Amino acid sequence: MEPELAPGGHGIQITINPAKSIHCNRDEEVETLIHELSHVVFWKTPERFIGQIEKILVNKFTQEQKSFLKSFIPRHEVKT
Repeated sequence: MEPELAPGGHGIQITINPAKSIHCNRDEEVETLIHELSHVVFWKTPERFIGQIEKILVNKFTQEQKSFLKSFIPRHEVKT
């Protein structure tokens, strides 16, 4: 899923599916967030390279850095 402009055209909106069938745990949600943020930072990069960037970052980030990113993911599902 590509990041989108947030309503009003300001900021970036990233939606992560909280379903347990997609993400077994919150660490997998962080990996998805890293993947989607890579699209924002490297916006002209093809998907196959984004996957490689994601793997590198997931392996290089410390647990503290991953916990910081996890703090941006809501703990509950927001239904719209």
